[in-house]
Formats: sequence, C-alpha cells, structure tokens
Amino acid sequence: MLSLTCDEIERHTRVRAAFQKALEEGALDDLPSPVQTRGILANYASFLDLDADAILLRFADGLQARHRERLLEKPKRRRGTMTVNTSLPPLRAFIASDLLFGGGIAILLILFAIWGITRVVAVGEANPPRATSLPVSQILAETPVGSQGVTVIPADTALASTALAVPATITLQAPTLGSDVNVQVNLVAIESTYLRVSVDGKVQFEGRTEAGSAYPYTARNQIEVLAGSASGIKVTYNGRDLGVMGGFGEVVDRIYTASGVTTPTPTLAPTSTAAPDLTPTTAPSATGTPTPGG
Repeated sequence: MLSLTCDEIERHTRVRAAFQKALEEGALDDLPSPVQTRGILANYASFLDLDADAILLRFADGLQARHRERLLEKPKRRRGTMTVNTSLPPLRAFIASDLLFGGGIAILLILFAIWGITRVVAVGEANPPRATSLPVSQILAETPVGSQGVTVIPADTALASTALAVPATITLQAPTLGSDVNVQVNLVAIESTYLRVSVDGKVQFEGRTEAGSAYPYTARNQIEVLAGSASGIKVTYNGRDLGVMGGFGEVVDRIYTASGVTTPTPTLAPTSTAAPDLTPTTAPSATGTPTPGG
C-alpha cells in the first residue's frame, strides 16, 4: 500500500528482505530465535507506523498456539508395567571390572609370596650358618709361657670325632713312603678355622682354612698341627683316618712323628723367690768410763 519494495525497507530498517517475507507469510521456521524475531517485528511495525505493542502480543499468542500444536503432535507414551531383568548372564557376572581387578591383585600377591619363599630357601642353602669360635690369638694369650714337656701318646687306634683325650696306643703300619719321608699327614678342613702347620720346625701354613679344602704335608721327622677349633680339622695320619682333632672351639696342638702322636703340654716356668730384705742394725755407741777424781 505504501509502494515500497523490500529492498527499500531493508535500507531504512536494516531488516533483511528474507526476514520481511517470512514475517508477512507467517513462516516462523525461516525466522531466527523468538527473541530476535520480536526485535525484528517491533522494528518493522514501527517503520510502517503500526501499533507495535498489539502486534507483539499477537506474535506471543501465535507462539503459544504453535507450541500447543507441537505438543499434540507428539505421540503419548503408553503406560504399562515395566519389567526389569535383575539377573545377569553367568559369564558376565564373573567378568565385572572390580572382580577382575581384585583377582589380578590376589594373583600377583600369591606369585610374589612364592618368589620370596623360593629366594629365602635358595639363599639359606647357598650360605649355611657357620659356628664361630674365639680367635686363637686370644686363647693362646691365656696359655702360660714356659718350657714344654712332651707327652708321647702312641698311635694305635684312630682318634674319636669328639673325644677330648688322645687314644692310648697306635700300632704303626704306615704306608710305604719315600726314603726321606717318614711322616705323612693329610688335613681336611670341615669348616673355616685357624690352622698352623710346621714341617720339621718350619711353618708351612698359618691362617684360616677354607671349608672343603685339603692340606697334605710330608716330613722327615715331625709335623706339628695347631688348630683353633679342633672340630673343624679332620686328620689322616700315615694312611689312617684319625677323625677330627677334638671338640668344637677346642684349641689343640699335636705333633705327628714316625713313632706316634705327641701332644706338647705347657709347664709353668719356675718363679723366682725374692731375697729377704735385710734391714741393717745400728751398732751401739761406746760410753766413756768415768775416771776417779774427775
């Protein structure tokens, strides 16, 4: 009626021509959001000198009517009994995430316990406990120093493994030795202990033995063996097995000769007697004889 085109109205109102056409045709789906549409509608009505408030009220009624129509178009949900399946399949019930996690932790703990027990047993077998004894230097320091007398013990029977005394007699049937060899002693270390071996007066070995090692010696006259722990040394004398030298922690010193086994026994040196302290006595002084008439 005003003989205005949509392009002319767009230049004056900044309302796009497409929106003008959608408003006049009532195509609400082609318009932007309801808030923006209200602004466009108010601007367009004011430019045409119309009652903008009345038009906006009619627009609001149209939106409500359109909303009710859409609600009627939606199908109604059927109300009925809803059955819920509370039972899970057997396999799925056992494969829950928390059960898998807990089972994995339990298996790891069991494997760790088995590994730890195996490790402890292996370490225990590799390093068996060994008895320790007092240092031989401390034991020898308590032995009185003096001249040694030799007690000859014939070598007939083998020494007992734990006997503290040496057997009484030994009938010598030594194996055939060299012309310059009369004594043959083979020492086997059962455990680590102090050992000193002297062959014909010369020290051939002094130190700690290694368990399982053999120490063979031959001599022309004698072989002296000093053990810090007699239970740790096993002796074979001229082909005869004499067993261990003595008990655990016992310091034993033995001399092996062609005629038998001797044990040096320490004897105390005689103690000097102090001379009595003589106190000199003072001789009495002479007194003068009185003279007559003096």
